[in-house]
This record gives sequence, structure tokens and C-alpha cells, in this order.
Amino acid sequence: MRDKLNLPEELLLLILDDDTGRERASLVSYLSAGAALAEFALEERVAVTGEDRKQRYELVDPSRPDHPYLAAVLDVMNDRGFSKSPQSLVSAVGGKGRLLEHLRSALVDKGILRRERKKALGLFSYTVYPLADRAAEEAVKARIKMTITSEGEVSPRDAVLITLVKHAGILHRTFGRDLIGERKRRIKEITQGEHLATSATHAAIAAVQAALIAATTASTVAATSG
Repeated sequence: MRDKLNLPEELLLLILDDDTGRERASLVSYLSAGAALAEFALEERVAVTGEDRKQRYELVDPSRPDHPYLAAVLDVMNDRGFSKSPQSLVSAVGGKGRLLEHLRSALVDKGILRRERKKALGLFSYTVYPLADRAAEEAVKARIKMTITSEGEVSPRDAVLITLVKHAGILHRTFGRDLIGERKRRIKEITQGEHLATSATHAAIAAVQAALIAATTASTVAATSG
């Protein structure tokens, strides 16, 4: 039986093009960082104190995660120092794009992705990660589609994932423009957290909001520098 996927893994599967193995969104390292921090919150490894701009994450469970990407993320956060704002922690992790290799490699090891070397112009080598086994991604898509098309309760995990996928700009490419257009109100409710109430889920949503701010800031800085 395949291991359950964590939020960063599910997000990356939806972002990657199934056939080419290339990312269909920008600033993936920041969105993945937000997904990782949300995963920590849902696992109650971290908690949020304070409100609004005074929000801070506190480390509750310092044990090292088994997953290599989550372990690497926690290392960066420990180096950065906890009792920091969600945005500063996400920015610190997102700025280290090389950490994504841990995430890709974990999915390769699980047999979900495969690693392929390519050459651009016959000179420059690069790596892509097309799907090797579609079952895991199809299960994620089916779950998210059911959440979007129903009117029932929304799990915190699904709310976080839908919010990140929406910000990545791939909701319509993943589920079709017609469906997303028809369920616009439902998606708005989900991404605004109207279904969420517990402290752990609030911490997860704070992580997502931090990821969106950090990603937007990084994009603006890159555009200005260019």
C-alpha cells in the first residue's frame, strides 16, 4: 500500500506537467514552503501565537520528520530561529530552491515520478520529472474535484491545497474552465477559510497566506531586478 502523500508532494504533483515533467507554475519553492509549514501545523508540530502582523510560529514538536523535504525545511527553520513571523519563515525556505530536489526525489523513490535528463540546444543539460504512475495524482484530483463540486464540509488539508493550487494559477488547467467557473462561489468559500475553525487549521492557513505574500514579494523583486 502506497504511503500517504503530504501537502508539498500533492502540490508538486498537480503543478508538474504529467508528460513533460516541467513545472506549470512559477515560484514553486515558496508555495511548497507554505505547504510544508501547513503540514507542520496540521500535524501540530508548530502553533501560531499572536494575531495579524504579530503572528509568530512556535515549535511544539522538535522531532525530526521522516520525509527528507520536511526534514530539510525544519532544518532551515531551526537555523532561522523560531518565534518568527510566518512570512519570514516561508521566505527563508522558499529562497532555497534547491530544497525542492528532496521533494522530487522522494516522489521518484515512491515510483510516482521518474527522473529524465534532457539537453537544450544540444548543449545544456536539465532534469524533468514526468509521471511514472498516475494513480497517486488521479486520487488527489478526484478528492479535490469532489470537494469543489460538493457542498459538504471541507477538510483543512483540502482547503490548504486548493488555495495553493489556485494561487499557482493551475486550477482551471487541472479541472477545466467550465467546472471552475461553475464552482467559483464554492472555491471562494474554501480559499477564504470559511469552513475552518481549529487553531491548527488557522496555523495552516496562516502558512498559506505567508507563502502567497512571500511568493508575490519574490516575483516583484525579480521583476524589478530584471
